[in-house]
Amino acid sequence: MSPAVLELEALRVEFPTSQGVASVVDDVSLFVARGEALGMVGESGSGKTMIALSLLRLVPEPGRIAAGSIHVAGRNLLALDERSLNQLRGRDVAMVFQNPMSAFNPVRSIGHQLVASLRRHGCTGRREARSRALRALGDVGIPSPEERLDAYPHQLSGGMLQRAMIALAMVNGPSLLIADEPTTALDATIQAQILDLLRQRLGSAGLLLVTHNLAVAAGFCHRIAVVYAGRVVETGETAHIIRRPRHPYTRALLRAAPRIDPSRPRLESIPGQPPGPRDLVAGCRFASRCERASARCAARPRLTGGSQHAFACWHPVETGA
Repeated sequence: MSPAVLELEALRVEFPTSQGVASVVDDVSLFVARGEALGMVGESGSGKTMIALSLLRLVPEPGRIAAGSIHVAGRNLLALDERSLNQLRGRDVAMVFQNPMSAFNPVRSIGHQLVASLRRHGCTGRREARSRALRALGDVGIPSPEERLDAYPHQLSGGMLQRAMIALAMVNGPSLLIADEPTTALDATIQAQILDLLRQRLGSAGLLLVTHNLAVAAGFCHRIAVVYAGRVVETGETAHIIRRPRHPYTRALLRAAPRIDPSRPRLESIPGQPPGPRDLVAGCRFASRCERASARCAARPRLTGGSQHAFACWHPVETGA
């Protein structure tokens, strides 16, 4: 396997609540190799974005990273001061946000923001930076990049602005790209184009694709990590996860995904909602929604299995069920 660009070990993120401290991310470990795409999948509120923000040390207050280690391209992020972190963000690790309109500065042109990022990370000449910014827009398939370079965010369509967001994230050649729901607000055709673009631009970088859509991850990623209530409940190679899901939550996500299948005319829903920060339990956090739960689920199950496929469940789904 290629060297890891991301090594995340036993990450715990805590927030204070009226009932005490809540571990909204609890003992999460992930790795992403060079040239690999890892899909982090789960419902809204499952903790995916909090994990992603932790990789940039951008956990919003009053939350804090309470335990664990984060290494990107061999550098220990938790040991860096703020100046070193700012140098690393955008150069070694970059993020494509769910809503590019809120990620761009609305009063600065797209070109100004690309040039500023390049100059902040070592491209000292303004002319060279502008030339590289122009090339970056062309590389992501934006037509007439000379005109778009001077456009403001509100002057671009949603799909075009997301392409510009990818150009901004990739312009400095990061080792790790984090894409947080990059296609959520786009129609199906534009979604496919954006995913194809991410695949083309990946190169030797690693990609962490954050999505609620298991089908998107299945069609795009080499491996998948299923997250529920701040914990990884199943992880492994995509083919193993999709064909033989062992955790009841993963199977429920698959059954809730739209598909053309005459034998399943209706989508299946998952009853209930993911627990909020005040409702997190020490045992299995999916137990209250799980038809297979028993008294044993009051104790926390740990991930068991190998690198190809691991799951955390006392009552796993039988293979082929």
